[in-house]
Amino acid sequence: MRRITIWSAACSTGQEVYSVAMLLREHFPNYLNWDICLLGTDLSRTALRQAMAGRYNDLEMARRQPPDLTSKYFCGVGKEWASADENRPRVRHRPLNLAVQWPELMKMDTILLRNVMVYWDAPT
Repeated sequence: MRRITIWSAACSTGQEVYSVAMLLREHFPNYLNWDICLLGTDLSRTALRQAMAGRYNDLEMARRQPPDLTSKYFCGVGKEWASADENRPRVRHRPLNLAVQWPELMKMDTILLRNVMVYWDAPT
């Protein structure tokens, strides 16, 4: 079985991880037969709670992805949008401070560092 592991470091509330899950489904339909792990880590436990819930308001959805993907991969729950169940088993979240010693992580095929470096000074 093919395996791919993608890590979104400093994932905040998790939209990037769910976007990767959607892109895989859209462009690589055979990936459902693969062993897929999409890992999102962040320092903020508050942000991680939202990431784990996979729920976003209209503004968060509108600025992150095209409406056709919203209706395809999310379902309306009250005033929020919830990530579709088929993506959730592949997505994991956990706390991690990138500025200190890391615990042992699994081997990664791709590491996404969107918006990480802008928060650090040169020595960090």
